[in-house]
Amino acid sequence: MRNILGILSIGLLIAGTFAMFGSPIIGADAAQYDRIGYNVAAGHGFSQSENAPYLPSMHREPAYPLFLAIIYKTFGHNPAFAIFVQILLHAVTAVIAYLIARHIFSEKSAFLSGVMVAVFPTLANTASCIVSETLFTFELCLGVLLLLRAIERRTVSYFVMCVVVFGLLALTKMIALLLPFVILAVVLLFRLLKGLEIKRLIACCICFIAVYTGVVSVWPIRNKIVFDTFLMASRGGQVIWSRAEKIDDSAREIAATITCSFSEYLGKKLFPDIVVKSNRYLFKDLDREMALEAEYARQGMSPGDIDNKMTIEAFQKISFHPFKYAGYTFIEGFKMTAFSYIPFLNEEKVKGYFSKIRNGELALALIKGVSRSIAYILLLLVFIAMIKNFRIWDRWIILASVIIYINLMYSLLDAIGRYAVPLIPLYCILAASVFFDNYTGENECEF
Repeated sequence: MRNILGILSIGLLIAGTFAMFGSPIIGADAAQYDRIGYNVAAGHGFSQSENAPYLPSMHREPAYPLFLAIIYKTFGHNPAFAIFVQILLHAVTAVIAYLIARHIFSEKSAFLSGVMVAVFPTLANTASCIVSETLFTFELCLGVLLLLRAIERRTVSYFVMCVVVFGLLALTKMIALLLPFVILAVVLLFRLLKGLEIKRLIACCICFIAVYTGVVSVWPIRNKIVFDTFLMASRGGQVIWSRAEKIDDSAREIAATITCSFSEYLGKKLFPDIVVKSNRYLFKDLDREMALEAEYARQGMSPGDIDNKMTIEAFQKISFHPFKYAGYTFIEGFKMTAFSYIPFLNEEKVKGYFSKIRNGELALALIKGVSRSIAYILLLLVFIAMIKNFRIWDRWIILASVIIYINLMYSLLDAIGRYAVPLIPLYCILAASVFFDNYTGENECEF
């Protein structure tokens, strides 16, 4: 209990400190989430409209806007209340990471895992922003913990709770829609190898599909009624369209993308001819997609029709250049390693402050570079941990499966470092195990 209280306190302190100095709404994503949450709380429906008539929207998955709506309905439309709840979620997520690690590794390793998550600047700072990553990270870690508990205790209640949480995870970000099936396949494979009865396997699968479908299907049914499509959100086609546009990138543009993924400052200095606005260069294809989407909307096309049209256009382009598309996956995968950025450093007031001091832009770039280097140190530790703990690989295979799935899925689409933020607790759990002996056999979670 003392370890849990310590981790909880550290998480609250670090995240609370960022909240004191940061701004809750940065960028279009935060503004959209805030607007939908307010409209739902005010009785205007799931809409991004700022004024009447409040047109229904399917641009965002429902879980995070509804999370905001509950807070706004209870406390009033003030992002500060949502930030307070997210700070609590961040601290609880650190505790959950500690509990997950206890199932897999030693107590010392688990405690270090929890502390690393609590103090990790990206996680702590993201909690003070109106974006879905904090909620998604909490749900992801909670789902993994419930799964480990279900395996350990072999109880239906933990299994059902786990499936429900993964259903909410998919309703927060549709990228997680297939994640539970990947994890289930891994678990069932090892249970088969250990001789679990086939009847019990079939029963588990039926239960899983029934509960998961019941949770997830509510939103596609709503979209079918309102927009005549079963899509979870209207961004799938847009994302694949912007990803397909990268097929046309030259070698120099690819080099600029890799450079900007690590440092916008370096990208601007090394590629001044193509990186006009370094903080938007990585989103150049997304900007083109948004402009085209707006044009289709002006033509009177519905969100579902726009998504379908852009999906068709994207796959037509991919079909002509499948190897280029596949090859670019490695570039998108590299962009996923930029997860240790600190949102506070991208705020206008921070950039304005550094612009007033001598060599301020370079100083800010160096600070960002140091923060992003944390990601590569962490990934190196994860790699070492997998080698060091290879003899007990069956105890951390679920974590590895989640990491591989999310990185792969985003790498096949249009990735940015922020999308990998929810994986930080899993990275920390594995990285912390490098420093301790984990062959004690205690707290082992066998399949």
